[in-house]
Amino acid sequence: MKRNILLITLLFKALFIHAQSNDSLKTNEIQNTTNIQVSFRYFNKTIISGRNYMIDGSMNNPAIIFNLKSGFSTKVTTYILSGYNSTFSEFSVGYNNDLFDWWNIATGYTYYYISNTTEDVRKELNNGILLENDFDFDWIFSQNFVNYYFGTQKDFDIVSLLGKNISLDDLTGVENLTIAATISAEIGNHTEKFIQINNNTPAPTNFNKFQALDYEIAMPFVYSLKGFKLKLTPSYAFPVNILPEESTLSSHFFYFSIKLSYQFDFTELPEAGTV
Repeated sequence: MKRNILLITLLFKALFIHAQSNDSLKTNEIQNTTNIQVSFRYFNKTIISGRNYMIDGSMNNPAIIFNLKSGFSTKVTTYILSGYNSTFSEFSVGYNNDLFDWWNIATGYTYYYISNTTEDVRKELNNGILLENDFDFDWIFSQNFVNYYFGTQKDFDIVSLLGKNISLDDLTGVENLTIAATISAEIGNHTEKFIQINNNTPAPTNFNKFQALDYEIAMPFVYSLKGFKLKLTPSYAFPVNILPEESTLSSHFFYFSIKLSYQFDFTELPEAGTV
């Protein structure tokens, strides 16, 4: 374990040194557009907050997002678990705004729906409100998510993430290839999501305690080509304060996800009187 942590730390240092010494990193100004994003993501483990909630196997996550140039958006996403006759879906509306070039805020509402073809399912969590702050500087970026879930069960969840975007164009000779070395921490209640799909597992008995849940190190590799984007994210999780009913995994574990997405931008019509 100590050897793995040491190797990960050395890799982080090497990447940061390369980023600081590379003066030719590309910076792209992101413009808001009206677009549709379609994506499909595969997880080799069903993981949330460092827990698998006694659910073994992989997970598939298709999603579709409609973004308006004004900042408003709607999103539908579904989590499909292998070996289960259930799906966990999210229906969201949101708004994001760039206050400055380096500061973006976002907020939204999500309705959670669980369908089960064989039996009734608990639905303690059916509403959520999100507040997000993104800070993006040349030397580091930070994301902070605050989620409030309400229904018959009320929970808070806070995730803070620090990372560094590093272009790998010059290092690998492949254009539009980047890596984002990140460290994240999550605190909150023991939020019950996927456990609702597996009714054979009793619900955790101590949801109300607000405490640290999970620390993770991740290194997403992103390759972009026109409207397509491929993202491979290996992650190493350090869950803490795991309740007996929450997970069958060991205290530290590795997992990964692969995400393929496509963004279609709508062409703006010229203003009246222009050619």
